[in-house]
Amino acid sequence: VNMQAPYQGGLIQRSPNAMISPTTAGTFSNSGTVENSGTGALVIEPANLTSNNATYTETSTGSLAIIAATGTHSGTTTLNGNSINLSGTQNFNGLLQLSGPNTNLSVTNGTVNLTQGANYTQGISLANGALNVAAGQTVTAGGGMSTTGGSVGGGGTVVVPAGQNLTKTGTGNFTVDSG
Repeated sequence: VNMQAPYQGGLIQRSPNAMISPTTAGTFSNSGTVENSGTGALVIEPANLTSNNATYTETSTGSLAIIAATGTHSGTTTLNGNSINLSGTQNFNGLLQLSGPNTNLSVTNGTVNLTQGANYTQGISLANGALNVAAGQTVTAGGGMSTTGGSVGGGGTVVVPAGQNLTKTGTGNFTVDSG
């Protein structure tokens, strides 16, 4: 699926494997819902992604990857599904909401910058990724945190509550920047 840029609002549903990659201006703008309802992968890979009060949903056994080089998300951005992965540099200038009990915040070879704190009941997974929380903000990983390498920084606070684990596997370094 090659989309003409910009896309505004509505619902994009796809099945099976597909890629959303703008064919003109290099920007994909979403103020609606992008849903992967199949068993394959849906990859959103524009040079620039802008979203305002957008939802990204994976409803089956497939996966949804947001790998825009630069993503700028405003308002409330909702991730909902079992296998949603963020790469590139994703800047959330509003609430990043995780909907559904199995929706983890997963960052692979990318950076997620959060300007607003959140109390997630789900987990956070960093695979050589970075999570930056703005100064004065707190993000709670109620489902624990796992990493194969990467960093946590930004001047804010990331909390892994009592009874949950911070698990480091693999050979990559994991850095905590105290801001």
